[in-house]
Order: sequence, then C-alpha cells, then structure tokens
Amino acid sequence: VRNILTFLGFSILLSSCSILDSDLKVKVDSGWLLGSEESGVLSFKGIPFAASTEGMNRWRPPQRKQPWKEIRSAQDYGDYCPQIKRDTLWFELGKTSEDCLTLNVWTPKNSSVSQLPVMVWIHGGGYLQGSGNIPRLNNPEFVKQDVVLVTVNYRLNVFGFFAHP
Repeated sequence: VRNILTFLGFSILLSSCSILDSDLKVKVDSGWLLGSEESGVLSFKGIPFAASTEGMNRWRPPQRKQPWKEIRSAQDYGDYCPQIKRDTLWFELGKTSEDCLTLNVWTPKNSSVSQLPVMVWIHGGGYLQGSGNIPRLNNPEFVKQDVVLVTVNYRLNVFGFFAHP
C-alpha cells in the first residue's frame, strides 16, 4: 500500500509540474525528464519510482531512486519486470530486468482545466505477468477527455508476491 501511495503521489506531482513546451522538459523530485508529444498528448514513459530491485534490493521493500543530474529521457518505456507466465504476446515484451519499477504518464498538452483528475491503471495478470508498457492497452485517448493517465510496472511473481498462493 505504501508503494502505491508513493507512485500516486509521484504521478500527481508530475501532473501539476510546469511544462516547457519548447522542449517537453518537466522537473520532478529526482531530476528533469524529457518527454514527447503526439496529437496534443504529452507522454513521459519509463519514469523510475524506485531503485533497481537487483542484488541486495531483491527481497527488500522498494528503495528510493537516487536523483539524477542530467536530463533523463522519458520517451521510451522502461524495462518489463521478470515474468514466469507469459501469455502476453511475445512481440509486446521488450527488455526484461529487475530495474523495472517505472511509471508512464500521459497528459493533455493544452487543457482549459488547471487541475486534472488522475486515472491510474494497474495492469492485471494475477501477479504473475503483465505490464503497464503494453501499447495496445495504453490508450492516450483518455487524456483527450482532460484526465492524466498513469500506468505502472510493479514486481511480479516471487519477486513481489512470494507469499501469494
């Protein structure tokens, strides 16, 4: 629950930050992000909300992501979390790694509303498979209805739900 509140807070922060239209840069707690724009929708993909879960962090609660100094590209999805069961179409899965705790955010470029509602989509898959990165499931058309859309990648199977039946 704490992790969900963390990324919800992060997404709300991102939705309220200032955007420099000329270069699609936004400032978040960890540093600057460079997003992209298509058909009036701004997207910021692969935004890390926690440190990598590799090595010493594998069985620990998510650790805070260290701030970055350079502008970080947020134009591509982050890595997929490791999955045991793969019913997801093979061509929809990109690189898989334990450095996969990321958010994807879409927001309208121009909105008449100053504070937009945030719609968070947490993918299904029985805690075994899935991703917030699957393009056919991420529909930025929602954003054209004046909402901010957030999808999330979270640890799956034994890496996140070791005690789950």
